Amino acid sequence: MLTTFDQALEKLRASEKNPEISDQAHLEFYMQFFDTTFYLPVDEEPDLSAEDMELFPIVVEEEDGEAIYFFDTEERLKEWIGEEKIFSVALTGEDILMTFGPERALILNPTMDDAKEFYPDELEFLLETFFNDSDEEEDEDGE
Repeated sequence: MLTTFDQALEKLRASEKNPEISDQAHLEFYMQFFDTTFYLPVDEEPDLSAEDMELFPIVVEEEDGEAIYFFDTEERLKEWIGEEKIFSVALTGEDILMTFGPERALILNPTMDDAKEFYPDELEFLLETFFNDSDEEEDEDGE
């Protein structure tokens, strides 16, 4: 079954052959990413009542370095973990980006053929493009 996020990813990949719609497809994809709730496997059960909840994502060693896996459905997460007991936390794409930043790659649905990899340079681009508070920087400079 295709999720809403799967559909956005398909549209993005199809647009790569057509530069006229590519920018709009990227924008729609990233907006869908920010708003979608994902499931992040973590090492410890998070204290959801804590004001400053600490998350310890499971970090996986990949060919290009360390990565954090996350999933767009609980079923896909369960397929990855199998029978193993694991904790997870539900976060939006925006929360994942703001929490983990560009330090490691983020890999969505790593067990699927069409997994989406967000490499550090793409994550940095997203932070700068969508979350750069230029007004705040101007205020700090006294302008």
